[in-house]
Amino acid sequence: MGFNAVEGRYKIRILDENDVLSGDEIYIPNGYMLDMLYNNINNRLYVFFEKTGLNDNYKSLYLNMYNTGDNSYLSTVDLQQNGANTGLQNNIGHNVANSQNILSGKKLLVFNNNQDNMYVLNGNFSNINVIECTPEQAVYHSGYNWISFPRLDRTNNNPVDAQTLLSGINPFPDWLTMWGLPDQSDQPVFIKYENSFWTDFLNTVQSSRGYKLELPEDPTGGGAYVLDMAGTRLDPSTSINIYEGYENWVGYFIPRTQDIFDALGSTADDLLEIYHQDWTCIYTEYPWFDPQPQQTGPKWYCDNQQHNISYGEMVVLKPKSDLSFQWNNPGNPPQGSSTNNPAYYTYEEKADYSAFIIELDTTENPVEIGAFVGDTCIGASSVSASDTLSVIRGYTGGNPGDSVVFEEHYASRGLQDKRVVDYYVYNTEKDIPEKRVIRTGEKRKVFFVSFRNKKKNEIQGTGNDLKFSVYPNPVIHFLNIEYLLPEETNVNISVFDMYGRKTGTVVQAVQQAGAKKIRWGLTDATGMKLKKGVYLIRLKTAYGSAGQKVVIN
Repeated sequence: MGFNAVEGRYKIRILDENDVLSGDEIYIPNGYMLDMLYNNINNRLYVFFEKTGLNDNYKSLYLNMYNTGDNSYLSTVDLQQNGANTGLQNNIGHNVANSQNILSGKKLLVFNNNQDNMYVLNGNFSNINVIECTPEQAVYHSGYNWISFPRLDRTNNNPVDAQTLLSGINPFPDWLTMWGLPDQSDQPVFIKYENSFWTDFLNTVQSSRGYKLELPEDPTGGGAYVLDMAGTRLDPSTSINIYEGYENWVGYFIPRTQDIFDALGSTADDLLEIYHQDWTCIYTEYPWFDPQPQQTGPKWYCDNQQHNISYGEMVVLKPKSDLSFQWNNPGNPPQGSSTNNPAYYTYEEKADYSAFIIELDTTENPVEIGAFVGDTCIGASSVSASDTLSVIRGYTGGNPGDSVVFEEHYASRGLQDKRVVDYYVYNTEKDIPEKRVIRTGEKRKVFFVSFRNKKKNEIQGTGNDLKFSVYPNPVIHFLNIEYLLPEETNVNISVFDMYGRKTGTVVQAVQQAGAKKIRWGLTDATGMKLKKGVYLIRLKTAYGSAGQKVVIN
């Protein structure tokens, strides 16, 4: 430790365990050093110093924090201690200009690990500052954990070795598996520990990415596993790239619990689906089965009233288009602890789930709805008396081809629980409800289901009665749309891309009976020509609906 006369500040050199000097130096302001404390868990050096000198009546006391991993300055706490007792400082203070090694004597910086506080003793008369510290330990439970690693021993957002990181889990399990998803990929890769052997197709981890970690029951009986976080937190302003048509496993590294829509800010307007371990939100236009739809536009539907995200968790995002975003940090308090989790039905979480968005038969809502494969519950949701929709996270793992049925639980309402084996599933390609069952093994993330009995005009939709046709197909410049109306009716013709996103409206009007022909210039809602690809042209009237696929070249 010594004074740099040219720069007017003091410097500290760090020795490693072999007494080798590190290449960089830690610089601290010119002043009077009172104490230093090193935390070997997070590799932080805390320097307590007085900036204005020993003989001033008004002292300015500061606590600086440095990262000894890269010897960088991190932050300052301004204690603003007026009239500090100089006798205490005379007894144990150390002027950095005259100090050559670590400070000795009484300790003015004291950790309270039980309460995650640091006490700063800055006077003789019970003058103590208490600084709250955030515990940097990740706690995992047996089963599946949707996680991220916001703090790693690296620079910037560089990757670190996955095996080395996971080896720090305490107590170390007999086996574990962790999955990650590369950019623009549908196939997760994994790292696995079993029988004292590592299999690591997932070689590295990054703070901006999300992961799914599976752990066994804690053999010590403690009920949880702990991973000490070392290194530095990822810069909250770090940008994240996510890609259209793919799941994007995104880490959450803001050190604050927030509602997901506060955390996303305006980015939520560019998303279609959000999946969290404890909740899911789907952006869709409802009602799907209405032959003469209300033009209310799409909105978010979630399976839980509370949809918060916390530091060290992850979320799966599906965007409308490729984009780059930053997590928002407005400082709004998160939603309260009240949730609408089911109590009657229980189920086991798996690594992944599909969302069942269910249109209820509103004559008498149940208290809860459970989804079943055989006698095994694979997901459930609570229902209120005023709900028209219910969203279930369904863990549909199992033998491909098994059917999914539902059960309605009425609790004390005097009604018996009812199995729902006959229901409708919305076919997004044909734009019609189909009376069928969902089967395990269907590679879909979202199912739109209805318990309501359908009227004939809600399920015809084949286009035969409306004589709905489009040509040429494929098309380059203009598409001809033809259909026949038996009577005057409200007509809606909308265009959707292959992901179910509405790109524009061709017709929205009341039209007289008769044959109709429209020439459409392949434009979206803004008047711009659509990109090449596959689209669905959807016709809805009071007499039924129909859809036709078209390829734009």
